[in-house]
Amino acid sequence: MKEKEKDTLVLVCALLIVSPPFLNVGLWQLRPEVLVCLRSHERITKTILVEGETYTFPVSINKTYIIFKNGTKVYNAFAETELVKINYTKIMPYYDVQTISISPTGNLVRDWYDGLLFIYDCPLNTIYYPHPDHYYTYPDQDHLMMWNYPWNKTGNTMNHIHITQDEILRMKEENTILPETIKGALISTFGTIVIGSIAVPKLLAFLKPLVGTVIGVLIVAIVTFVIWLIVYLIGGSVQTPTLAEWVEQKVELYHHDGFMWTWSAKTGFWGIELGPPLQYSMPGGWNWYMFFTVTFWHYIKFACAFGKELWEGTVHYFDVFFGIPWKYYLTLG
Repeated sequence: MKEKEKDTLVLVCALLIVSPPFLNVGLWQLRPEVLVCLRSHERITKTILVEGETYTFPVSINKTYIIFKNGTKVYNAFAETELVKINYTKIMPYYDVQTISISPTGNLVRDWYDGLLFIYDCPLNTIYYPHPDHYYTYPDQDHLMMWNYPWNKTGNTMNHIHITQDEILRMKEENTILPETIKGALISTFGTIVIGSIAVPKLLAFLKPLVGTVIGVLIVAIVTFVIWLIVYLIGGSVQTPTLAEWVEQKVELYHHDGFMWTWSAKTGFWGIELGPPLQYSMPGGWNWYMFFTVTFWHYIKFACAFGKELWEGTVHYFDVFFGIPWKYYLTLG
């Protein structure tokens, strides 16, 4: 799907999410290719435990599911809590299954894709979808045909991530995408789980951060929650009766491992939110102090696809925004 077409679909989704029901008819007239539009709302609560500290995240999720007359389907979910906002869009173009099937030739067929050598066919037709050649080429000569070995390779524009046998087995047994799989994908995409620039901007250099706060534990809790929410949103978009069936049909290969891909990754600093003064006090001497919170908002953006999805044109788009609150004090004299 072309970038312009994707942007159009996302725009239609956004308009239908924010519009009240009585405007639906008007939007349908503007976008006559929309066949069905379903909207729903969900509230959930997730508790994260980090080093004995408990963090509770109540989440509000607005969902929109659109079917276009050409067969394309779009699922959008906007999830929001106090320190995290995620806009998730899954685009599923209509495709003819026969156009992506691989004919058994009885010979090993390899070709280059995104700068990596891919297998497209092999004897006994054991290739369910094209993927990096981990029979004779990747990840290195010491780990060939090791279906339970985690690895990833960076191509020209994409990250190619191997999903191990153990991960596939656990996904099917637990009927969920593993947080470890998503965390590994993010690490391979962004290098490390970086929260943008945690350093205090020079704009606030006159402020003094409080010593001994649990900000490090809170950051871990937020990152853990973001990964959990990404898993939850992807799971909610699956259209098979169970996620285990989706893993079997879309991700699992002949040797019970699999692949996923990420691309278009961006990360950075989004903005600052200044909270009201928390308290005034005079801890000692003649100085008064004003305590308050400054929240630094960061973002990560990326696209991903699992297994057959890459070849069907199905793409998951994520825009993740999260705030890291820091407590400061200002000496009033």
